Order: sequence, then C-alpha cells, then structure tokens
Amino acid sequence: MEAYEMYPNDIDDIAEVVNHYTAIMETNNELTEREKMIIYGALTISLYSPQLWNNFE
Repeated sequence: MEAYEMYPNDIDDIAEVVNHYTAIMETNNELTEREKMIIYGALTISLYSPQLWNNFE
C-alpha cells in the first residue's frame, strides 16, 4: 500500500520500489521459488515498461 500511495514519478523511483519488494521477497519464506520467479518477472516488466512507453510519446 505504501508503494501505491507514493506513486513513482520517474524510473529511479520505480527502481527503488522494485528493489524494495525484491528485498522483502528474498527475506520472506512465504513464497515458493517458482512464485518468486513469477513476481520477479512482473517487477522487471514494471521497471522497464515506462521506458518503453515513453519512447512512443
């Protein structure tokens, strides 16, 4: 919820949010390795998507 409320304004902000969630997942044993890989993939897409879409403006 904290990440949602602090809407990222640029790629550095998005990277900080992604790194924060990655760190949480690495120290948390609630997810399986497969679930972690799926979430890592989604986070990677969230990191690079704005760069892709901004090139189309």
